[in-house]
Amino acid sequence: MINRTVSKFIPLAFVIFGIIVIIFSIKGLNIQDDFLPAKGVIQDIKEFSVPSSDGGSDTTFEVTVDYTVDGKAYTSVMGDYEEGYEVGKEIDILYDPQDPTVIVSKGKGPFYYFIGISIVVIIVGLFTFIRGLFR
Repeated sequence: MINRTVSKFIPLAFVIFGIIVIIFSIKGLNIQDDFLPAKGVIQDIKEFSVPSSDGGSDTTFEVTVDYTVDGKAYTSVMGDYEEGYEVGKEIDILYDPQDPTVIVSKGKGPFYYFIGISIVVIIVGLFTFIRGLFR
């Protein structure tokens, strides 16, 4: 009896997770609005294999970028990676004016992607929860 009651509320965990991802994505979009643009040159790309939840592995990247802010040269690691990145390529980046060592790739695509997926997760979670109430 308890398992059936608890299982009815599991979809709400997906709804809550989706809401949390949307909140962090919106914060990420807002942070980027405060960052300033610069040109960077990719100096190194490191590829890492990390364990995934399904027992396999996922690939993640660290991209080292050289750039200049107000005449001062910086080298920072960026966790963002896009297809087509290669050593020596000039890319558009955004840096934090309060701490120019903090950089991200220019573009808001990933944030919108996470928001879109989260909306789907929320809708499915709500639908499943409501459907479970009438079973």
